[in-house]
Order: sequence, then structure tokens, then C-alpha cells
Amino acid sequence: MELIAFVSGYNADSKKLICFNWNGKHSSNFEDYNQSFRRTILNYIFEIDQADIPMELLRDLFLAEALWAREAWCVYQNFHVIGEKLIRYGGMPYIDDFLEGAFTSFDTYCSSRMMELFDYDFSHLINELKTRKKKAKDSESRQRYKNAIELFKTYMKGNPKEGIISLTGSVEVKDVKEIKHNLFFRLLNRFK
Repeated sequence: MELIAFVSGYNADSKKLICFNWNGKHSSNFEDYNQSFRRTILNYIFEIDQADIPMELLRDLFLAEALWAREAWCVYQNFHVIGEKLIRYGGMPYIDDFLEGAFTSFDTYCSSRMMELFDYDFSHLINELKTRKKKAKDSESRQRYKNAIELFKTYMKGNPKEGIISLTGSVEVKDVKEIKHNLFFRLLNRFK
């Protein structure tokens, strides 16, 4: 499939080619059947660096990568770049999608603090989030908006990366055992 045609003609039917399509396993058995094509699309988008990429495509890529991060126990090293484009070019209509992806896991949150948005005016965004927080009907939404306000205030202060470190490179993961939550706490309680 030609990349230009896929990107410019992106629609709801195309989503199945880039969505998170996980085999349900972790560590060395982890596989996302759409990861390779999704990353090819992302690399193409970063390479052409244009503002006219369909926002629905950016949103779907961002959310697919957020789900990938949660199950892969790490984050795609350019996740923050997708988020930056979603905020910069998509604006308020896509803020809830951004928040869903940014707060999917600890890794996605940390990556969302790496965006290069120092020239972005966050005041209107924060005011809108405050309004949405007041109107939110459930505590989960109110908490998400509260967390978003705090996140964007770190950008206004000019220190969003403070306390965050990004490790990159290829680190082979092998012989990783998944510890079940209950087993871990039973073992921990033995030592108390």
C-alpha cells in the first residue's frame, strides 16, 4: 500500500490496519500484528512533517501507541511527537483523545512531558479544561481534567521534563517473568 494514499485517504475503514492488535502475551512473547505498518506510517508522517495530516489518523495512531505502551511495558520513543502534533494541530476537539492516550500508563504520561510545546499558548487550553472539569459528571473525568491541568501548567512553568529521564536504544528483553499481583503481595507480606 502506498503511504501517501493511505495517509491522505485515511478513514474509519483504514483504522483496522493501524489499531493495536495484540496477541495477549507479554515480554518476549509480546506481539502487535499492526505495529510494523503503524510505525512505517509514523515514520512517514515525521519525515514529511506537514500540518495537513488527517487529525483522525493522528488520533488513532496516538491511541494505538498508548495501548501498545500499556501492554509492552514501555513506550514508543516518538510517542510524545504524536501527542505534540495532536495538540498543536488538532487543538481542543482532540484534547480528550490526547488525555486518554497520555494517561493510559506511567510511560505514556512521562513521554507526554517530553513534548516540544514551549511556544504553545496553554492558557486557553487550561481554561477550557477547568470548564470541562466543572461540568464533568463523573469523578474519573474530573480527575483526568485535574491531572491535565497540572500537566499543562508544567509546560507554562517551562519545566515539563523536570524529573523525567528518557532511555533509548535497543535493549533486548529476555527471560522476563510476569509476576502476578496477588503472588507479589503474598511474598511481600511474608517479609513484613
